[in-house]
Amino acid sequence: MTELTKHQQWLSCLSTCGICGRVTIEEGPCKRLEAAWDVNGDHPILGWFERLIDGPWDDEPRWLQRLGRDARLEILSDLAIRFEAYCQTGHLPVPRELNTLDAAAGLLEIKVPRARVPIYDSGEEYRSTRCTHGFYKNQQQTPRTQISKGLAIMRADRSR
Repeated sequence: MTELTKHQQWLSCLSTCGICGRVTIEEGPCKRLEAAWDVNGDHPILGWFERLIDGPWDDEPRWLQRLGRDARLEILSDLAIRFEAYCQTGHLPVPRELNTLDAAAGLLEIKVPRARVPIYDSGEEYRSTRCTHGFYKNQQQTPRTQISKGLAIMRADRSR
């Protein structure tokens, strides 16, 4: 079994709630990490996971297209480790791996080198945290467009 197959199996094994249709990415004693809905009724984070597994698309920057399969799968593996740690304890062992993007809205990001996943607490249950989308970061500060996208997905998800 190749590494790619293992990652594809991980993605296909994510559990979906039969009542609300929300996808659970990871669950632990402190937190449950779920995929947020966007305005189209999709889970943008799942599409980003597929991009990591299947490879970059033509519309992505040239530096990202050159990122090899092993590097993309390493990003996904690093994220899975951080997701598990976050769900187990409600925080990350290395505080700098969890960063505030918009304090007023409660938008945070889980960080791995060059990749980010914005998250927020759903407010419905104390344990439920939702991932909005994923993106690659190629500069010092998080691009405002990515913060705005996370906030838009957060608003759309809360309005459901």
